[in-house]
Amino acid sequence: MARLAAAAAGGRWTRRRPGAALDVIERSVHQQSRLISDLLDVSRIVAGKLTLQMEPVDLPALVGGVVESSRPTFDAKSVTLTSSVAADAGTVRGDPERLRQWSKTCCPTR
Repeated sequence: MARLAAAAAGGRWTRRRPGAALDVIERSVHQQSRLISDLLDVSRIVAGKLTLQMEPVDLPALVGGVVESSRPTFDAKSVTLTSSVAADAGTVRGDPERLRQWSKTCCPTR
């Protein structure tokens, strides 16, 4: 954030590339939101109050969705992203949101 403030104060982004400042702010908000959500989850785990919404989850579709949602970030960094999940991997019983979080942890976009 200090870099953003310094750049904005100097007018570097606001005059030349106002969209770049907004992109930085948007990424920061998203990262802070994820951090807060993760901290709340840890608090619930410690307190023994984490509730899982167990249901059938199509694993290939879930991983495919995570890969596709991460692709723009990887593309912007010129990183090739591939995944290999057998189409017949089938359905698992789990909490789709927690499985999505786990998949994103295994495939960080930072």
